Amino acid sequence: MAVSIRKIKVYARLTGIIILGLVFLAFIASNRDPVKVKFLWMDLMELPTYWFMVLVGACSIMTFLTAKKVRRVIADVRLIRRERKAQDELVAQAATKMKRDDS
Repeated sequence: MAVSIRKIKVYARLTGIIILGLVFLAFIASNRDPVKVKFLWMDLMELPTYWFMVLVGACSIMTFLTAKKVRRVIADVRLIRRERKAQDELVAQAATKMKRDDS
């Protein structure tokens, strides 16, 4: 009976997810103390530590994904500008060549 690499990968991922879930549950069980969230002079909310950590993690992930997308857009814009500049140079070369041919 041959065991496929695909099944091994699936079981490894499943095991990793289960272990991560157990670690997360242990984190929740050990961090139930309330945390007061303050911003500048305002008391925004009071919530358990684990919810605060989940909120911070989610915000961090969203910030990372947004920055990654913005970086990709900036790179695309730079590429488009380079291509546009190259096309403009080709058009200018073609125009000067046509002027020389006409004379």
